[in-house]
Amino acid sequence: MITVKDFLEKITNPDRIKIVKGEEVLFAGHKGALVHEGAADLSPDILEAEMVSFRIDPEIRAKDWKARDLMAPIEPEQAPDYKFSDLEMKLYYKICI
Repeated sequence: MITVKDFLEKITNPDRIKIVKGEEVLFAGHKGALVHEGAADLSPDILEAEMVSFRIDPEIRAKDWKARDLMAPIEPEQAPDYKFSDLEMKLYYKICI
């Protein structure tokens, strides 16, 4: 059995992660924010939960999403990592428990 904690030990702090249970997103952000700052609303049981699967989960949004009245990125306060014309893309490790 591989736990969420086991997986987190293998990736670096700047890596973005998204921990989900079914359709519910339990945490989305940088690994470092989870490990060093702690996620107040994230139960310690989640770190010990069995990881059912993981995959890369791209998030592609328009840079001017506010002006276009579009859905906000998961982390709207973050500057985009990648820009393609009028798009930005962020990659997350999606951890399913």
